[in-house]
Amino acid sequence: MSKLKPRIKRVSLAFMGEGWQEAYVDFKALRWADVAELADENVAGRDAITKLTGVLKRQFVAGRALGEDDQLFDLDSDDLAELDLEALTKVSQELGGAPDPNA
Repeated sequence: MSKLKPRIKRVSLAFMGEGWQEAYVDFKALRWADVAELADENVAGRDAITKLTGVLKRQFVAGRALGEDDQLFDLDSDDLAELDLEALTKVSQELGGAPDPNA
């Protein structure tokens, strides 16, 4: 029996600033089960961030980011934990379909 092929959602990292215009992360689109996992009302603080990064790592497909040497490099799922909190929030909002209030 076949499974439904997941839609791939590309999240641009251009919001990170100069040099990041070509950077991105590709994720398998979130399913309701993923959203329900994140919506647990009893989770806050560090546990919430741990849950969020776990879902992002599980849905990760590929990506490119700007390194300390100002060169783009291929991301792996473990690199997502290196995103700052603001970037992690923005990526998760875009992946979840939240509209950009500045668009």
